Amino acid sequence: MNTFYAGQKVVCIARGPYQEFRDLGFSVPVRGGIYTIREIYIDPLVSLIGVRLEEIRNPHSALFTFPAEPGFCASEFRPVKETDISIFQKLLKPVKEYA
Repeated sequence: MNTFYAGQKVVCIARGPYQEFRDLGFSVPVRGGIYTIREIYIDPLVSLIGVRLEEIRNPHSALFTFPAEPGFCASEFRPVKETDISIFQKLLKPVKEYA
């Protein structure tokens, strides 16, 4: 299980395209898209952890169990892996020849 936090960069790994949200006129994340977590919440009715994203803001909706901005299931995201390419940049530098 991932430990998410507000401000963390995540990538969407959703298997489904959130079609039901899209049909209701909401903006949704796309698979492979990189987002920033704005808020983490627990939905007590379905016992899941959800996230709301900086890049996607939807209006509050009374279509849900309580009027709130819809979020997305946290299990549909994973942290972005930060990579350091400095070792490869060093390989590109010229090598001194020793006599």
